[in-house]
Amino acid sequence: EYCLNKTRNGKVDRRNAIEVIIVGAGVAGSALAYTLGKEGQRVRVIERDLNQPDRIVGELLQLGGYLKLLELDCVHEIDAQRVFSYVLYKNGKNTRLSYTLKHFQFDVAGMSFHNGRFMQRMRHKAASLPK
Repeated sequence: EYCLNKTRNGKVDRRNAIEVIIVGAGVAGSALAYTLGKEGQRVRVIERDLNQPDRIVGELLQLGGYLKLLELDCVHEIDAQRVFSYVLYKNGKNTRLSYTLKHFQFDVAGMSFHNGRFMQRMRHKAASLPK
């Protein structure tokens, strides 16, 4: 009932009731909020700190994650570098792993990005939907 609006006479107005509450506005929470919001759900996200994370970390978004961002229309907002392969090192040996991209459009690749900026852009994307 805390998520329902009350009228002046104290009755509950369910027309604008929040349908989904998401705890955490990280990558998953923001993506879920955006996806559900696009589907017409009324979503609220609870996050303890909306500041951009202040840590030095780079992330590698694998091809499947990139394809999901294409579905969410979030690709151009992530400020990333394209990655076509990566190398695994173990016990003095290395193996190069390339993405098989011949079945995809020309701009599909893995992505390397700054985690904090990416998270902020995902949060803004989720917040851009009508309330």
